Amino acid sequence: MDEEEAPPTAPPPPPPMGMAMGSSPNTAQVNPQWTALLAALQAEEHCPEVLAWQGEIVDSLTSGLRTQEQHIEEAMKGAGVRENLFSAPLYQMEVARVRYALNSYVRARLRKILKCAGHLDSEAWARLSPHEQTLCSRYLGLCARYHHAAFLQDLPPPFQEGDLSADNAECPGAFGKAFTRPPALDDFVFARVTKDLGEIVVDTDENDRGGGSKTTRLAEGDIHVLKYAAVRPLVYSGALALF
Repeated sequence: MDEEEAPPTAPPPPPPMGMAMGSSPNTAQVNPQWTALLAALQAEEHCPEVLAWQGEIVDSLTSGLRTQEQHIEEAMKGAGVRENLFSAPLYQMEVARVRYALNSYVRARLRKILKCAGHLDSEAWARLSPHEQTLCSRYLGLCARYHHAAFLQDLPPPFQEGDLSADNAECPGAFGKAFTRPPALDDFVFARVTKDLGEIVVDTDENDRGGGSKTTRLAEGDIHVLKYAAVRPLVYSGALALF
């Protein structure tokens, strides 16, 4: 008597985005793109100004999310449902975790962009993504038109002047600066040193007529509380990681 052929089973979904699961917890491997996203998210949440857009990381993880969701959907079809009944929800949780981190990163940037939109100089403008630049320009234009319609049009002509050309502004005009705030570059931030930097000037004593400055030694792994304005180049280069 011929044996009945076993029904084909759907392949299990691939390892999660953030954690490539092995045979035991000791063999787990962290996705470097996931680690980079978390570092970028922490930096954006604690930095007074908008940092450079990490488009390569975001695009890579977004593409991986779509692929992961397709594999999960295929694994839960037909005969594969029973075999993947326990594992598939774990992968779905991992997908949700990565998507939440991506959304948090974008929201952290948008909050600062809208708050400081009128004070973004050409250097800060270059750190925005094309979509963020479009959003910023349209936001300034909408705010300018609202203020003009709400009260400026009722003022005498000499007082109606305002910059309504924000749609073309790489450096938004004075009108945009009137209803937004500049980034607080003199705030103090927590920073972890990622490589040995030696003696670094971290503050200038304004009360010292001789132009004295304060220095400190920054060694790899150290954690310091520093005035952001004094260490901006180190944050840009990645020598200091904000958290």
